[in-house]
Amino acid sequence: MILWSLVIPLPAGDEDSAGGITAGTAALTLAGSSTLKDAAGNNATLTTPLAATNTLAVDAAVPTVSSATITATDASDVAKTSTLIAGDKVVVTVKMSEATTITGTATYTIDVGGVSKSASYTSGSGSDTLVFSYTVASGDEDSAGGITAGTAALTLAGSSTLKDAAGNNATLTTPLAATNTLAVDTAAPTVSSATITATDASDVAKTSTLIAGDKVVVTVKMSEATTITGTATYTIDVGGVSKSASYTSGSGSDTLVFSYTVASGDEDSAGGITAGTAALTLAGSSTLKDAAGNNATLTTPLAATNTLAVDAAVPTVSSATITATDASDVAKTSTLIAGDKVVVTVKMSEATTVTGTANLHH
Repeated sequence: MILWSLVIPLPAGDEDSAGGITAGTAALTLAGSSTLKDAAGNNATLTTPLAATNTLAVDAAVPTVSSATITATDASDVAKTSTLIAGDKVVVTVKMSEATTITGTATYTIDVGGVSKSASYTSGSGSDTLVFSYTVASGDEDSAGGITAGTAALTLAGSSTLKDAAGNNATLTTPLAATNTLAVDTAAPTVSSATITATDASDVAKTSTLIAGDKVVVTVKMSEATTITGTATYTIDVGGVSKSASYTSGSGSDTLVFSYTVASGDEDSAGGITAGTAALTLAGSSTLKDAAGNNATLTTPLAATNTLAVDAAVPTVSSATITATDASDVAKTSTLIAGDKVVVTVKMSEATTVTGTANLHH
């Protein structure tokens, strides 16, 4: 008996998932004038026996990427659809045509505001769903919304592989992914300017010296709309003494207003109420954030362009002296008679102005 074999290469795409490659009774054929003879020249009978005793399966189908979906979570892995901030995660879920296994390192490139970012493989090897994740970093921005990925997003590092159970290398071509509307904003709001003005107790603008009951108003311009939760204050300097201006309005906009009511005893004779670089403060767990949730940078500009002076000290009588004159205003120390004048000289702690009538009773 002579044994011989035929090698039949399997082209990509051949499939026999049931297992058991078979052959029928007319499996052996000769093309054209081809012959199959013995040494004496006898033509061989081409009838073949049924062949199905093996359990061979065929899988020459290359795994492909069926879909790629981009979603997001916060830092605690809770789903998020609003604007992303630093620490949030962009999650790419890649659906393969069949179960595949990663060996080595696989990444998925996404586009965040025109800048390529690499999402790292996190889970799914051995299944038909691979998951990649990118943690949003400070400085990332995508105001238009819609994080995208191109057709060459899925990549393997070095000798890394992505194969099915049969060992077929996956085709790494990826579909365009841009169906999400995710925006990214990691820019912290900042204080652009701080202006100090004043009003009287009735909220009428005032530029003259302030007295008790008048109000010092600090208008803080932010780089974007911000919202206060809790308690915010703005520290001003009145004559070398720190005073706390309370928040009054503007949360949810880009302009915050603070107010301090001048109290009895406040003094600033030099003029120019000031504020330093750490004037804006938040109490306890209070926050100042933009719509995306970024905490504001609380550094404040120096504010000293005003010329406001403060005088809330009450004038007092320092002394009172009684002398006398005659009717012609000549000083007199002898016994006074009708027509002479008793003169009372009152010394005040500072210059004062009388409006109306002032009397001194004996």
